[in-house]
Amino acid sequence: MKHVVQATIDLAQHEIEVQQDLQFRNLTASPLAELLLLVEANRQEGSVEVQRIVADETPLEFTLDGRKLTVRLPRVLQPEDAMELSLDFRLDVPPFEADDFLGWLGYSQHQMNLGNWLPVVAPRGGGQWLVNEAAAFGEHSAQDPADWQVGVDVENARDDVVLAGPGQVTQMEDGHWQFELQAARDFSLSIDTRFQFTASELADGTQLEVYSLSDAPDALAAAAWTLDVARRSVERFSALFGPFLLNRLVVVEGDFPDGMEFSGLVFVSRDWFESWEGNPASYLTVITAHEVAHQWWYGSVANDQAADPWLDEALATYSEYLLLESDFPELTDWWWEWRVDRFAPGGYVDGDIYEFASRRNYINAVYLRGARMLHELRQDLGDDAFFAWLRRHAEQGAGNIVTEEEFWSLLDDSQLAATLETRRRYLRDPGP
Repeated sequence: MKHVVQATIDLAQHEIEVQQDLQFRNLTASPLAELLLLVEANRQEGSVEVQRIVADETPLEFTLDGRKLTVRLPRVLQPEDAMELSLDFRLDVPPFEADDFLGWLGYSQHQMNLGNWLPVVAPRGGGQWLVNEAAAFGEHSAQDPADWQVGVDVENARDDVVLAGPGQVTQMEDGHWQFELQAARDFSLSIDTRFQFTASELADGTQLEVYSLSDAPDALAAAAWTLDVARRSVERFSALFGPFLLNRLVVVEGDFPDGMEFSGLVFVSRDWFESWEGNPASYLTVITAHEVAHQWWYGSVANDQAADPWLDEALATYSEYLLLESDFPELTDWWWEWRVDRFAPGGYVDGDIYEFASRRNYINAVYLRGARMLHELRQDLGDDAFFAWLRRHAEQGAGNIVTEEEFWSLLDDSQLAATLETRRRYLRDPGP
């Protein structure tokens, strides 16, 4: 699948005009008369106006119902057959407040963030489109990887405007950028005139970049620390799980109170930048590591984030511990007490995003008890078998949307027996 996008962003009016060409191949075993596209940018209904959809120079019938864009194809698309669609649409970017956890799509007085702003074809499984309803907290998407070629023109902006985006980027001239990103679940951007930039390069040529929101000395020190943690995280997780599959990783200080992962770009909240006091024992350290870990547990190996959120969130949370264990071993006891134990977490690790009464309860069960479960599974199996298991998961799941059954199937019968009691303590459905 490939997306070729040309977007014109009016930064003053917070409006975007988009032409998006979508090259799609039917990789299912069934013919398709319709395509279902996910339009997350229309989560706030009315934000997206689809003006036309064309295939083979033929205008197509379509309906936009909230986040679901159903397109009637001009011919039935047989298995392995391909088609190209062209969409023209307009996006009114919504504002977000300082306490808005969804600030990864919207604008504040400091930045415009464009996460999940471009339509994608919904994945299919069991002969159905995989589409989840949005919830008050937690992610709900599951997206197949695609190649992205995105041109961006920015209008009504200062000359010093900066675009932070993933992949290979070229600024063709003032106000125009071109991005190339391969095998990515999504394409995201953040735009600001105040970004401070710091970067480094790993031994294998991977580029790491941090875009922060202040030039104050303490803020620049926080950005330098974030870059160092990102470097340590990529190196540690590459050694454990397999190589980082993109050639560039961008970390953006988000003007909202949370972290958020996208392919090749992650947000880390301004709260963690501003509260950093030079101590590695901090949210800035662990959340940076957490979001970087999502490049493996989401960016490479995906899951149904609504039904099985622990498959990425528990692994990303435990990856925080794995970084500290290698690079800051004196902080491992601190991490268990400060990150996990003080919240006395309860609940089933394998709950879906719709069953929790609060964000805190959701995090306690899925993230924190999930990390405890993984640590106990590690003790059940021993380090060699445990890390070999996670590496198999990363290698075999790359590019796929993985289920719980597939995750457990990577253990042999003796390993399943060794982990059964732990799985029964933490999971509603302990598996085989």
